[in-house]
Amino acid sequence: MNKCFSLPFRAFAVVATTSLAVWVIWGKVDVYGLFQVLRSADVLLLIVGLGSFLLGHGLRLYRYHLMWRWPFDAATFSIVAIHGALSYLLPLRIGELALPSLSKLTKLSDFRSTLSGLFYTRVFDFSIIILLSAFVLCVSTPEPGSLAFEKLPILVGLSARVGVFFFAALIIVALLGVLKRFFGLGYREIVSFLLITFLLWVCVFLYNWLIVYSLGVAVGLTGVVALVFLTAFSFFIPLQGLANLGLHEAIWYLVLTNSGVTSNNASLVAVSSHLLVFAYILFLGALGGGGFFLSRYRIAE
Repeated sequence: MNKCFSLPFRAFAVVATTSLAVWVIWGKVDVYGLFQVLRSADVLLLIVGLGSFLLGHGLRLYRYHLMWRWPFDAATFSIVAIHGALSYLLPLRIGELALPSLSKLTKLSDFRSTLSGLFYTRVFDFSIIILLSAFVLCVSTPEPGSLAFEKLPILVGLSARVGVFFFAALIIVALLGVLKRFFGLGYREIVSFLLITFLLWVCVFLYNWLIVYSLGVAVGLTGVVALVFLTAFSFFIPLQGLANLGLHEAIWYLVLTNSGVTSNNASLVAVSSHLLVFAYILFLGALGGGGFFLSRYRIAE
């Protein structure tokens, strides 16, 4: 009975939260002001951000190469790109099924093992994000106008340090226990997997930082950490709306207003940043789709 109502309930929750966020935030946006913000964006920073975004997906492919011995080539990258685009665009995280489906179609690996491996990487990724976020909070000095973590310095500092050690131990156990036992990785490959994952999330932090600064907003390092952490957490919970509509704006608006940005500017930047990320996703999807159909056409010949 619970299974019968789980999907309708989740769908209702997605529609309700998305509608509320769109009504609250998009309702404040001046169309002319939005156009001005996008027109004045730093194109060079956005191009570098796109490069970081694509590099992150290339690093994802290399992780899959380690886990499943997939070929590290353009044809396989196109599958990763399609999965990346669909997992963002489709609601309720159903786009995640694209990777195991395409891997089965192309005979790279079977559906079940790919799906279980994908779930593992999501848990591992989230652990890495928490570790990196906690580390930044440990070593960084809050900048003027940045997200006001300094209001609770003792609590935050203690929580961050505990988080670093706890999740470092968790990741080590996961690497040794799962990667070695179920994926057959050696210790050198495990180190490579860890390094690649770290670099992957550096790319994610970087392109978010570049988008923020391309729009003329300075939120500080802790602000960028909060943006990435909350966005990643929202992806981990399967309540994502269509193209992350509403949820993206709500997270960015919350972080920006708590970083000293005015409500009106926060609304403009939140919507502008979503449009830019959406453009990145469309480019990734077009790149993946074109590459996939080209590779299938060559196989057919």
